[in-house]
Amino acid sequence: MRTRALRGVRVGGMLALLGLAAAVGCGGSGTSSRPRATAPRTLPDTLLPVPAARAERLLLVGIEGLRPRDYLPGPSGAPSMPFLAEMAREGIAVEALRPVAPATAYPSFTSAVTGRVPGRHGVVSDRVLGERGISRFGTGDVGRLRSPPLWFVARRAEREVAALGWPVTLGADLDALVPDAGPIPRDSTWLDVLRPVTTPHLLDVLLQATPRAVAGRPTAAERDRALSEVACRVLRQRSAPDLVLLRLIGVGATQRQEGPDSPAARKSLESVDRALLRLARCLEAAERLASTAWMVIGDGVYGPVHTRYDPNVALLRAGLIEADAESPVVATWQALVRSNGRSAYVYARDERQALEAR
Repeated sequence: MRTRALRGVRVGGMLALLGLAAAVGCGGSGTSSRPRATAPRTLPDTLLPVPAARAERLLLVGIEGLRPRDYLPGPSGAPSMPFLAEMAREGIAVEALRPVAPATAYPSFTSAVTGRVPGRHGVVSDRVLGERGISRFGTGDVGRLRSPPLWFVARRAEREVAALGWPVTLGADLDALVPDAGPIPRDSTWLDVLRPVTTPHLLDVLLQATPRAVAGRPTAAERDRALSEVACRVLRQRSAPDLVLLRLIGVGATQRQEGPDSPAARKSLESVDRALLRLARCLEAAERLASTAWMVIGDGVYGPVHTRYDPNVALLRAGLIEADAESPVVATWQALVRSNGRSAYVYARDERQALEAR
């Protein structure tokens, strides 16, 4: 069994809810009655909260890896996300919530839009177990849902819905859809993956707004910028959707690679904060800011660790896993360890192999 350094790992879930016009938050022992922050106001009056009763649409933004310290004042200094911090001061914010289990992106964000725990809504992992090990392909299909999501209720009420990069929307009957369509094969581009599953006019918007990202293999940050730009254009169009769901993954990706408190992670938070401000400006330009409710949520938080254990290496050496001769992936397996959130299980083909793997 080998070890190697690992920058960041998900250690728990945190769902942070806040908003300009309206937001709802509960969990754990409840939200605290913390006093209003007295930091000077930095936003123009046009970007300050409006009564929730005037809201005509909901903008739901999911940010992977978002932590309360990123938008709440604390001993460590100014928050990394000043615009989100302003929203928290002027709207409603929570300091902590109990996570769902497992506290990974797909189960967490699906719980947020169904109001059910993973065991009830059916999405219990970000990846699936298959003949060649663990894969993300097939995880985003809407057919995995066993509980009606928010967009189903909205559509039944004849409301228009747009979903951009939101988990488990592949194949959903929506007015505008750019699904989280899974990893990009080595010989393909993002455009190749999106073309058969994306609403055609949104694909045109992506090609116009971010041609380099769409025609290549974008980083998480480039993907976020592309989808944020699509969200801006959707919100500014003549008939804007009543519900817009947008998921940004750059913060979580950077925290996993570089560590949750690294300079790169802070830059990623600042970049996402600018994207949120850009959304506000787009709504303001369309004269829809005062009629739009915001909700910003996170899926889980990451903590620093120094060592990583790879139990599948031991199973490989024992002959229970066979690796592909041309690439470092699983070809076949008789027993396999699969991690999911903060736990891992050994899966085996039969009892003998399960005992051998143990």
